[in-house]
Amino acid sequence: MSGFAQSIPQVVGKGRRTRLSALLSLVCLMLVGAGCAPSPFTDALLPAAGANFALPVGITIGQTFVAHHAGLQGLSIFLRTAGTGEALLTLHLRASALDDTQDLAVARLKITLPVPEAWYDFVFAPIPSSHDQSYYFFLEASLPPGAALFVGTTAGESFLDGALYLNGDAQDAQLAFKADFDSTSIAADLWAWLAQTGVVLVAAAFLFVLPGLALQIYCLPAANTSLTERVTLAIGISLGIYPVLMLWTNLVGLYLGPLYAWLPGCLGALLLAVHLRGWRPVRRLPVIRTRQLADPAFWVVCLLVVLVRLFVIRGLQVPLWGDSYQHTMIAQLLVDHGGLFDSWQPYSDLQTFTYHFGFHTAVAAFHWLSGWPLSEATLWTGQLVNVFAVIALYPLAVRVSGNRWAAVVAVLIAGLLSPMPMVYLNWGRYTQLAGPTRARGVNDWGVIPHPLPYLDLFRIVCGCVCHLEYTATRDALRRLESQPRHAGWGNHLRAMVRSRLSRIHTQAVCSANQHAR
Repeated sequence: MSGFAQSIPQVVGKGRRTRLSALLSLVCLMLVGAGCAPSPFTDALLPAAGANFALPVGITIGQTFVAHHAGLQGLSIFLRTAGTGEALLTLHLRASALDDTQDLAVARLKITLPVPEAWYDFVFAPIPSSHDQSYYFFLEASLPPGAALFVGTTAGESFLDGALYLNGDAQDAQLAFKADFDSTSIAADLWAWLAQTGVVLVAAAFLFVLPGLALQIYCLPAANTSLTERVTLAIGISLGIYPVLMLWTNLVGLYLGPLYAWLPGCLGALLLAVHLRGWRPVRRLPVIRTRQLADPAFWVVCLLVVLVRLFVIRGLQVPLWGDSYQHTMIAQLLVDHGGLFDSWQPYSDLQTFTYHFGFHTAVAAFHWLSGWPLSEATLWTGQLVNVFAVIALYPLAVRVSGNRWAAVVAVLIAGLLSPMPMVYLNWGRYTQLAGPTRARGVNDWGVIPHPLPYLDLFRIVCGCVCHLEYTATRDALRRLESQPRHAGWGNHLRAMVRSRLSRIHTQAVCSANQHAR
């Protein structure tokens, strides 16, 4: 009986290994199958009803379009001919329909008439830098007497990135065409994007992880939280540091400019270096537990969320919708003034600044650190905040469910399955994401027991300055009220903070409610 009982774990372990091997084999087969499939690197605009548009003699037909990949190496046109003899078709590729002299590429095709209705390829040397570039091509036909050329067309609203042209004049129609791309150029372009993404993630860690992580470890070194929880909480805390720092320096007349971006990260790195001085890793038995696997699974999901969020903006130069324009303008004013401002000149005649500025300080900090234009900084920071809004669910889900795997599933659903908050990209409503993200980080940090009431002051100021969830501020006020009184200046400070911040909190909530109405 005992031998049978001892063999049960071995059978279970062998079964798990078998299932894992089967899963890995299935993934490998899928990858091999994908590699054997035809190349998908082709953009196509299909004809509405065959090649029925007769091209008049002596008229050129063309099309404008945007290349969605790097390595544009050919164009295919859906056509047919009537008549007999030899014909020469010449395709010219140019930068725009207004450029009537410079050809980027020329491709010629000799055909023997008649030819059936089909796609005909015009091939030229790959253009490595074609990704997101606008182009114009037109077709010249040298036909024998009595022959005719018919091309495929479709409705004008079927394609948003171009239009059909006849002799250089735009028409309310589209030419049926395919754009073919070189896979090697696409791979090189993807590697360049991955390198850019890596730079963005390093900057994000410096700006939005290091300060909050150092603040947690310095103030609460013995808190009973995992490293993963600390990192996820650090994001919300770090986002709250920049508006508070900018506000406090503005009150004393300091405008630090790029130092707003460098000071929190550098001080955070210094605090972490001091704290970790002399630290040695603890050797443990190589035991793999389900709970320990939850953290690596969480970071894998986070990586997928990051790649999805940042990949969709590869073709964008500016953020979308009208809200993004306003956010970019406010961030530009913060950069122009080196901090908070009153005058909106030269963009508006306003002489007061009463808008919540939490997200805009993050954009300004990213701009000061990276040197990128404000439009790009707003776009990338907005997508990072979109990622942070998903990651911030992890510590909340851990505390609510008490199960790390439940938290991983929550992040997976919000980040990869649910259309929200992904769709915030279309609206540019980044401030609406930054508020809850910062509130969750600061508020969840307050759940950790600590003896320092001044950490609650930080939460209160974050809530009042950034107009975040008013409950976070209310809870912090209650915690401050419940702290034991101490003799001396502490009583005076506490009473002053309670009275002043209660008024600020009331004004912030009233302002937020009025704005919502």
